[in-house]
Amino acid sequence: MQNVLSSWRSARSTALKALSKQVAVGGEGDALQPAAEALAGLSLPVGDSVRAFGDLLGAIAMAARWEPARLSAEPDADRFRTAAAARAQALLDEASGVRPDLADIAADLTSLSDPREVAGIARRLLRAQLPPPVTGLRQQRERAWRPPEATPAPLSPILVLASIDGEPAPDPVALRPDRYHVLDLTARVASWPPDATRLKVDFLSALPATVIEVGGVEFESGRLEASTHLVLRADLGFDRPAVELVSRAAFVDASGQSTPVRVVGYRRIRVASFDPRTAMPLEMPIVAARVQEMMGELDASIPKLMGEDRRDLLTLLESIVRFAHRQQQKALKAGEERVDAAAFQRLLEDHFAADPGIGARIVRHAGASGGLTDLGLGRVPLELKVEHENAPSLEDAAKYMSQPEHYAVDRDSQISVLVVLDDSPKSAPPGVLSNYIGWLRPSLHGLTDPRYPSMVAVVIIPIRFPTPSTWSA
Repeated sequence: MQNVLSSWRSARSTALKALSKQVAVGGEGDALQPAAEALAGLSLPVGDSVRAFGDLLGAIAMAARWEPARLSAEPDADRFRTAAAARAQALLDEASGVRPDLADIAADLTSLSDPREVAGIARRLLRAQLPPPVTGLRQQRERAWRPPEATPAPLSPILVLASIDGEPAPDPVALRPDRYHVLDLTARVASWPPDATRLKVDFLSALPATVIEVGGVEFESGRLEASTHLVLRADLGFDRPAVELVSRAAFVDASGQSTPVRVVGYRRIRVASFDPRTAMPLEMPIVAARVQEMMGELDASIPKLMGEDRRDLLTLLESIVRFAHRQQQKALKAGEERVDAAAFQRLLEDHFAADPGIGARIVRHAGASGGLTDLGLGRVPLELKVEHENAPSLEDAAKYMSQPEHYAVDRDSQISVLVVLDDSPKSAPPGVLSNYIGWLRPSLHGLTDPRYPSMVAVVIIPIRFPTPSTWSA
C-alpha cells in the first residue's frame, strides 16, 4: 500500500500540473496524455475514483486535440471528439458507482458539441478533489492450505565433567609449562538424538596452539567417557589473569552434519601457569600456589577489575607473605615485649621500603571517608590489626573487614587488604602460611547481590612461637 501511495503522489502532481497548464493556455494538451497514463499505471480497480479521474484526463486529452486538428484542416478532425466521447461513455458504462461530480464531467464529454467547452470541462476536473486510492491491494491468487512445518524440539543441554591428571579440575587450574597433562572428560546426556552418531566436544581459546594446546574428543551413545591432552607451551605470567578454554559441543549425524548443543557443568576451564622454581614468592611454592589461587578467585568474582588494581594487590600480597614468613620464623625470646600496632606498622613499612616492587610507592595515613588508612598502594588500602589474646582465624577476621572495605570505596576500588598480626599465646606449632590467607566478602548497604562486589584479602601473621624443641619437652 505504501508503494501505491507514493506512486499516487507522483501521478497526482503530474496530473494537476498538466490540467493547470491546459486551463491557462489551452493547446493540444500534450502533457495530459502522459499524466493520464501515469494514473492508469497504478492499476487500480474499476470504480476507484483515482482511476476514473485518470480516464477523464485521457478523454480531455483527446478532446483538446479536436480544435487544433480542425483549424489545420486535417481530414476527419472530428475523430478526436468521437474518441473523447467514447472514453467518457466507457467510464460511465464500467462503473455505476462513479463519484457524482466525475460522472457529470463524463456525461458532458459524451455530448461535447463545441471545442470551446473543453476548457470549462478541464477547469471543472481541476477543481475536483483527487482522493488517494481506495485500495492498493490486488486480488490474491488462491493457494492451497498447507499445515505449518513442525518446529524441532530443542536439544537438551549436555553435562560435561572434567578432571586433569586424575583430579577434578580446579578453577583456575595451575599447570607447569611444557608438561603433558591428561584431560579426562565425562558427558551426561538426557536424550540422545535418534539421527546422531556421535557427540563432539572441543575447546576454544583466544591463544594459538603454540601457547596452549588442547585436543577434542568424540563420544558415542554407549561410551560417554574420553580423554585428550592439555599442554601449556609457554609461561603465561604469574601476574596475568588465567586463560579461558571455552567448551563447545555438537551432535554429528552420519552425513557429517553438526547440530550445536548447549553445555552445562564445565562450560570453561581456566588455565594459569605455575612453576614452583620461579613462582613468587621464591622458595615458597605452597604459598605461591595459594596466592595464585586467590588471584583466580578474584578474577572469577570481579572479571572486569582494573589491571592496575590487580597488579598492586598482587604486589602487596607477595610482599606481605614474604614479611610474614620471616616474622613467623623468629623465635620468642625471654622477656620480649608484645608487639603493638605502631611497632607492627613500622616493621611493615620498613619491609615495603626495601621491597624493589614497592619502595616509595607505599602511602601511609592517607585520608579516606573521614578516617586514616594505615597504608596503601595505588588505590588498594591496607589495614593493620593486632590480636594479643585469642588466636584469630580467617572467620574471626571478618569483624575487621568492613573498615578496609570502606576505605577502598573512598578510592573507588573494589579490593582492599587486611593484615592481622597474631601475637596471642601459642600452644601449638604453626601451619604453612597458605592456611592463613584468604578472601572475605563484606555485606554492602542495601545490596544482596551487588553487580560490583567488594572483596577483602586477609593475611594472618602468627608470630612469637617458642623454639621447635619446646614442643618435645
